[in-house]
Amino acid sequence: MFEGIRQRREHCRACGKQAAGDGDNCIFCGASLLLRPVSSWRSVYHPYSYADALLASATLQAHGLTARLKHSNLERVLLGHVGSVVEVAEGEHLFAQEVLRQVRGVRTDTEYLEWQQLKHAARRRRRALIGAVAAATASAAIAAGVVWNWVTDENTRSEAAQERTEARG
Repeated sequence: MFEGIRQRREHCRACGKQAAGDGDNCIFCGASLLLRPVSSWRSVYHPYSYADALLASATLQAHGLTARLKHSNLERVLLGHVGSVVEVAEGEHLFAQEVLRQVRGVRTDTEYLEWQQLKHAARRRRRALIGAVAAATASAAIAAGVVWNWVTDENTRSEAAQERTEARG
């Protein structure tokens, strides 16, 4: 499939320095470390920490898959793991999900998206319940106001009628 995409040498082909880091480009000259470019990547895992992301990426690479960790340095430094995603080359994503599930026991991207949908559904149900309670409270307040006006209006009418009767009599 995509075997041999990532160059497994210790030195960059362009500048000759030892290739370091976990990206697709040399950190010194910016040249690509890939033998041929990967046209599209698929997200397979949303890690809960940056260390977990590095472990998942290393696990996939150890199984011969072309994997990368997609993040920005700002997200990594300031937010820890928010926005980090482990990606693999298109076509290897099903095998990568199975590797992560079997070897590490982690929630893969599809399961992560299903979990997010369940969380959002729970929030929608909670909002609907709060809306129903608010509507019931508002209608009860309006009904209480109508009854209160009717009772006070009835009392003022009866008091006025008594005053008129006493004035006549």
